[in-house]
Amino acid sequence: MDSIKDIIPHVIAPLSRGSQAPSDVGLWWQRHYGYAKKTAAVGLKEGTLTIHVDCAARRVKMEMERNDYLKHVRSVFPAVEKIYFKVGRII
Repeated sequence: MDSIKDIIPHVIAPLSRGSQAPSDVGLWWQRHYGYAKKTAAVGLKEGTLTIHVDCAARRVKMEMERNDYLKHVRSVFPAVEKIYFKVGRII
């Protein structure tokens, strides 16, 4: 069975366009926030990073802290302009 680190790039790559390799952003997100925050990066398209969260309450909390997350992500990936949180399946 493949590990999550091997699967994420294959899921994110087809969903994205842009100068940053989406697998790099997805792997970075998982290392910094994924497991502890019960989230998963699922796409990077036209500067918008889409993050799935496990429940609505967590989504609301993360939206309130969106600027902090965006600042941290942009320090490494300047092409990311927005972060969109949505309740969805965590891989």
